[in-house]
This record gives sequence, C-alpha cells and structure tokens, in this order.
Amino acid sequence: MHNPLVSVIMSAFNAEAFIEEAIYSILNQTYKNLELIIVNDGSTDRTADIIQKFKDSRIVFLQNNENKGNIFSRNLAIAEAKGEFIAILDSDDVALPNRLETQVNHFLQHDDMDLLGGGMISFGLGDEKTITFPTDYSYIQAFLLFKNCIAQPTIMFRLESLKKYYPLYQNHIYGPEDYETWFRLSKQKIRFANLKIPLIKYRLSTDQISERNKAKLQERQRQLFVERIQTLGINLRKTDVEIIHRFIESRIEINDADFKLIKHFLDHAYMANRKLKIYKQTYFKAVLYFFYLRLGKYYFLQYKKKPLQFLNYFAAVVYMQGLKSFYIFNRNEKIF
Repeated sequence: MHNPLVSVIMSAFNAEAFIEEAIYSILNQTYKNLELIIVNDGSTDRTADIIQKFKDSRIVFLQNNENKGNIFSRNLAIAEAKGEFIAILDSDDVALPNRLETQVNHFLQHDDMDLLGGGMISFGLGDEKTITFPTDYSYIQAFLLFKNCIAQPTIMFRLESLKKYYPLYQNHIYGPEDYETWFRLSKQKIRFANLKIPLIKYRLSTDQISERNKAKLQERQRQLFVERIQTLGINLRKTDVEIIHRFIESRIEINDADFKLIKHFLDHAYMANRKLKIYKQTYFKAVLYFFYLRLGKYYFLQYKKKPLQFLNYFAAVVYMQGLKSFYIFNRNEKIF
C-alpha cells in the first residue's frame, strides 16, 4: 500500500504558550510517515527552547534571525519539504488525531485532487463550535469570488500540483494571504475540496489581532473584493463597497436602503456571470442562494420581524435560481 511522506509545516512567532500542544498533536497522529518542519520566526520568548526539547527525528527545525512573517516562513518551509503532500498547522492550533490519515486516504482515492481542506472545532473563547465549509469544487471556485471558504490550518496539498506556482504565498499581500492564494490558484484550475468533518481544533484568543491591524486587514479585504468583482465587469462606488463587503463578511444590520443595494448587487452578479460564463452558472446560482438567503434573514427576520414576508422572498429566490442550484447549495451548506 502506498504510504506517502507528508510534510507538515508550522510557522511560530512567540508561541511558547501553545506550541508544545500543537507539536504533540502532529507527532501523535495515527498516520506516522511524516516530517514536521517548524520555522521559528524570530521569536523573543521560549519558543525555540520548547521546539528543541523534542528529540523526535521527524522534526526539522528552521530559524529566522528576525521576524519575517508567516508568508516568508511558510514559503521557506515548503521549499524545504520532502513530502509528496504538504499539510499546514498553525502553532496555536491542535490537529485531531486522525487528521493526516483522513486527508491522505482521500487523496489516494481521488487522483485529480490538488488541495484538500476541512472543518474545524473552534475553542478557547466560550463553548466549542464545529465549523464546516463547502465541499464541491465548482461551488468553492464560485464562492471564492465573494469570500474565503478554505481554512488554511486544515489544508493539505499535492506538492507536485502546486510546484509551478511557487512561491505559493505572495509577499506583497498583507493579512488575507491565504484567501488571495486560493483565489489565484482557482483561476489556474487547481482542484479544491473540503471535507465536512473537522480536522483540527482552531484556537480563538482575545489578542489574535490588534484593532489597528484589524482595520488594515479589513481594508485589504475590501480591496481584494473590489478586484475580484471587477472580473465580472462590476464596478462599485466606494460607499457601496463598504456596505456590500460588510454584508458579505456578515458584519452588518440591514435597513431598507441596504436591502435594495445588496439585492441589486446580487442580481447584477447573476446577470454578469450568465453573460460572461466565468463560473458554471448552476453552481454560481447555488452560491448566490447563500447570499440571497442571508440577505432575507437579516432584513425580513431581524430588521422587519416579518417571517411571512421572508417565506415569500425565499419562494421568489427559489423560482429565480432553480431547484437544481438549491440542491447544490444545500449539499454544500447543509441548512436543511
């Protein structure tokens, strides 16, 4: 039986609080043919000491003399990897025991698969919550036009498939480097999928990002959103971008004016893709279901408090988008 080497890469900066647990979660995997490449990214705490106390020959320790960031460190680790497959885990997360075995088995059963993510269990702030993502390639490809749907610390990819796109992460991207990477690769017909089951425990903390960096990140996300939407020939006013993007990222309450603006945008996207045929229209309509129903939920249920109007709105959306697309939407989002 084919037993390919998996290279797990981990970038660590001042990760002394959690990195030991992250390392153990990889070394104790049910899948044993692995190497763990850890890049200490100029840490000023005990991160390096904790890494070096492990005497497991499967660990490869790399050191940056100064903090160079996740993009540099991940690209460095990928360049050093010897595995047929590359998996990513962040230094504060925990891989579930059969994570690697599950993903390797899926790759061995699907020769056309290039990159595979999965669900995760968030923990650290309040109750644990299972988070899942879309599973179908064509649905993911269309969904990436609007927002990210691939959790970076869950991914495994076939190194041979992505070699020609090295460096995988682009140094000019701040913050959403993973999202930019997946969108760019989706344009190269790299085949994506997500497993519906959780593969990791994703740690939440109060100090993950400063308010200043959060604002910078959100601005860059808006810029990327504008660039992506322009591929459909849609040009938005700056004030409209703010409202629509906040809706896409689920950070908004909907009033009457917002509802009209966002619905017009979704209708415009539908017509633009029908004309340009950039994405498979059946799958694109399935993705639009997600946003049409979110819009209806925010507006009719939360703002107007009129569930009957929501049902009428929902029926109109089904009529416009079709039952086949609704089936694809429900298969990927599992709302019913």
